[in-house]
Amino acid sequence: MTRRGQLRIYQERGADVVVGFVETHGRTKTADLLTGLEIIPRKRMTHRGHEFTEMDVDAILARKPEIAVVDELAHTNVPGSRNEKRWQDIEEPPKPTTCGSIWPSCAASWNPNRPAPGTW
Repeated sequence: MTRRGQLRIYQERGADVVVGFVETHGRTKTADLLTGLEIIPRKRMTHRGHEFTEMDVDAILARKPEIAVVDELAHTNVPGSRNEKRWQDIEEPPKPTTCGSIWPSCAASWNPNRPAPGTW
């Protein structure tokens, strides 16, 4: 099954799926996988006079999707971000429900509404 097919199954079952952060690196096949999905706008940040974009954790939490697709978990966030690494962004409560291979580099399907395991 294709990666896009996996996301469509979630959507067909009524799941509210958004893209929290995916870096396409200019690859059209990766960009095509995002077609039809709501993409949460990135947060703009300035560090040492340069502008960067980062995943907007607050916007994802405010949006309250059932699943947020997050790419590049090993990424180091810009200083001044909520956490040092992107994987820490999705480790904050509420915890991610699954970490899988939806995207080429280690990615996660994150349910920002589900309580941390052991608290349900």
